[in-house]
Amino acid sequence: MAEEKEPKQSPIYNLSMCSLENFHTCFLKWLGNEYPEKTFKLLTGKGEQNIKFFTQENCGKYRFDLVAKDKYNKIIMVLENKLKSYPTKKQLDDYNKVLESDKPKKILLSLVKPNFFDEKFDWEYKSYTDLAEGLRTQNFQFKNDYHKFLVDDYVEFITELSERFKELPNTGKYDFYSVVDGKDKEKYKDIRDIYIKYRTDELRCSIEGKLKENTISAELKTDFRNKQGILDIRKTLQKEPEIVFLIQIQHNQYRYCMVGDGIKEAKKRLSLAQEIKNNDLWFFPTEKYKSHCSDKHFCEYKPCFIYNYEKLNDSITYEELFNKIKEDMQHLEDKKNDILNLISNNTSK
Repeated sequence: MAEEKEPKQSPIYNLSMCSLENFHTCFLKWLGNEYPEKTFKLLTGKGEQNIKFFTQENCGKYRFDLVAKDKYNKIIMVLENKLKSYPTKKQLDDYNKVLESDKPKKILLSLVKPNFFDEKFDWEYKSYTDLAEGLRTQNFQFKNDYHKFLVDDYVEFITELSERFKELPNTGKYDFYSVVDGKDKEKYKDIRDIYIKYRTDELRCSIEGKLKENTISAELKTDFRNKQGILDIRKTLQKEPEIVFLIQIQHNQYRYCMVGDGIKEAKKRLSLAQEIKNNDLWFFPTEKYKSHCSDKHFCEYKPCFIYNYEKLNDSITYEELFNKIKEDMQHLEDKKNDILNLISNNTSK
């Protein structure tokens, strides 16, 4: 009679319990609970006994991808897995706050090292190449040939993903989409999102550093929506009621935007935007827009985001893009009082 096994011992069972986003985390959980000491040493470089691995572990208001706990149920390792997404410094800093008492080993596993990582950052970066190499060289002494086959297959899989990511060029140009959405898009579809997110954040770092060098104040942030990276360069002109002007770069659009929280009426916002444009203060492009826009000169996001745009060519370099942003942000600073006067006149009517 064949030995009866618990479903949780099966890697296929473990992998069936997760979405594609968590596939790798679930695999490491299975490996960790089958070979706890070896897996812990593989991930942390340290020896430890009586360990258990858990996925999607709640800790305070956060949920961690993979944790290892000791025999006292104390978290001794946290692994944040970012295969398709890209971490933010704020996210990892927020995790630090709830992990402060346990002081676990903190690891970021990702295809690419984030731009904000430096020697002072207290998370350890581990690439999928590092993971593959560790799995190749660590003597796991597998319980059976099936486990060995699965791990070997997994190593081959993540090695291929890592190699594909390394193939993608870093040209210093705004060519993110033509690189991954061109003739080889099928080849890169599994790593497209993280490549776009990484390059968008790389652009943010480049622009942010140059703006500081030129003493131009602005708030920069990135986002990812509709499979596209978004870079915002924001300047608050008025706090009460809040009026924010920004440049927004998304895909091939370079947008001149106004967020008018203090101007509730759509017609009044459009009228103000048109007056600002007519006075050559903002909204510079003359391109006419399609019928889906609320006005022939402007597009809107509800409730109060209004913009127009010009098209970007993917041959534009970071340096050329920065010079354009610098000129526009300097113009915004120079014309700030004129814009605020128009806003005051418009809203007081």
